[in-house]
Amino acid sequence: MKLFICSLFLMVVSMLSGITIAELSYFILLIIKYLAYEEVDFRWSEVLRGLRIGCGGGGILGFGIVLFRLLGIKGF
Repeated sequence: MKLFICSLFLMVVSMLSGITIAELSYFILLIIKYLAYEEVDFRWSEVLRGLRIGCGGGGILGFGIVLFRLLGIKGF
């Protein structure tokens, strides 16, 4: 049970990290676009897309790490 909880925690942390990276990169690109063109084109659909991409990518990464740990592959 302890291994399951640790694995689940690792997957959730990976998903949150993926979401954070996706949203941070979107806002950095907004800042660059503002500095270049002096206009802000903020769309909530892009924010939600970043959430989905970050959650999906982080979930796949977390699942892969947990699977490699359970299989005993070296380096994880």
